[in-house]
Amino acid sequence: MKKVIFISMLMFFCSVVLAQDFSSLFEAALQKKLDISDEYIDKGQEFSWVFVTGFLNEGAGWVGRYFGDNRDRLKTYVPGEEIYILRPSSTNSIETNAVILLKQLQEIYERHHKKIIVIAHSKGSPETLKMLANEPKTTAQSIQAVLTIQAAFGSQVADFLAGDCPFGMEGLKSLTIQEVDRIFSSEVVQVLKKHVVPIYFLRTSQKIGGEGNSVALGILATAKYLSSYGENDGLVTVERQKLSGVGIDLGIINADHADTVLEPPSSNTPSGFRAALMDAIFFYLMSR
Repeated sequence: MKKVIFISMLMFFCSVVLAQDFSSLFEAALQKKLDISDEYIDKGQEFSWVFVTGFLNEGAGWVGRYFGDNRDRLKTYVPGEEIYILRPSSTNSIETNAVILLKQLQEIYERHHKKIIVIAHSKGSPETLKMLANEPKTTAQSIQAVLTIQAAFGSQVADFLAGDCPFGMEGLKSLTIQEVDRIFSSEVVQVLKKHVVPIYFLRTSQKIGGEGNSVALGILATAKYLSSYGENDGLVTVERQKLSGVGIDLGIINADHADTVLEPPSSNTPSGFRAALMDAIFFYLMSR
């Protein structure tokens, strides 16, 4: 019993330290004080890098170059031809896109013969993790690490909209609390806990009317609606941006749901914010 308690405390301590490490890296990157060594750059070029977009990526791409700033910054360290942005269909369910993602990532792996680092956002995050759970052996061979940003493991906003929104019905339905909890059953969570691929969760929260950036006008109403459910980024509560007991929680940074992946006017932050975020992610993953 004492051994179990000790291990649990050690795991908790390590998670807290890792979260603090990432927060410090991000702050340093924002201040342009994060030094990425040639050693880390060389290591980063050992992998292919794939961004996976989330729900409504089709429309977001028109106005904000979804993951565009992040990709451009990553090109500073990694050859552009080995960086990909995958856009799973918003109309598909999490489970359908998980199957499609596996095929797309396997094609990339076979093209470059390099393990892949996946950075997924919002709905793309549960789709990526369901893919890992579906094929643990196959993904262990081709995936180096998965880092999720503002993962959407169910949203009360989806619960509210699912009955009235005809667009992307299956995709939206799969984001409801009930569906996500069904998809990520205790059995699926156990597979992910044992998966050899490291999984990281980066969460965000934006205070309504607080200091710093304000919530984007387009999600202000949903942010206020979600406030009754707890701290949130305008579309997902912080507690729903990770899976309990799975992977490493990198902590919570100050941003709304669009800030980390979209440029103005969709986001309230300058491009330097997303460049700094990419620097911190790159540094963090290469230091593991």
